[in-house]
Amino acid sequence: MNADKRESFQRIYDENARDLLAYLMRSLRQESVARDLLQDAFLNFIRIFREKELPETTACRMYLFRTARNLLINYTRSSRVRLEVSSPDAGEFVPSSPLSTEESVLHQLDAELREEVLQEVLAELDEQDRSILQMRHAHGMKLEEIAGAMDMSISTVSRRLDRSASKLMSLLKKREGR
Repeated sequence: MNADKRESFQRIYDENARDLLAYLMRSLRQESVARDLLQDAFLNFIRIFREKELPETTACRMYLFRTARNLLINYTRSSRVRLEVSSPDAGEFVPSSPLSTEESVLHQLDAELREEVLQEVLAELDEQDRSILQMRHAHGMKLEEIAGAMDMSISTVSRRLDRSASKLMSLLKKREGR
């Protein structure tokens, strides 16, 4: 492998490793396993593109997310681990005015309860819908990036995103007793 190719791989790693690790960490909640899967995703990428021309940056990112997602699925199937999708602000309460210790504890408990309910409701969605919601809302990925990572058309991702968000809201309302 020549020096230019090494530099290209390093640039791709630098641009994507943090987001991929965050995606894997939110899904697994196990840093060591997430780092192993991250390494496997990049090793797979390097193995595939060592002798080939590298695609454009966006396509590289989509390939890496698709690979990480597939590795995650394989890992969870083999170890029977439940995927978790977390809301980006769960557990993070920023008061507008100083709170007493009691109020702070109550707000933290409320945030933890909301997160627990969200996890239970998300578990009722299928794996692809959870992944699409997580990529869009927790990672801020564009529809094009999600489509590449999920190997779907953009319109399919858009429809599934709308449908799964509606189903999620319906399940949450039903759970609240509305």
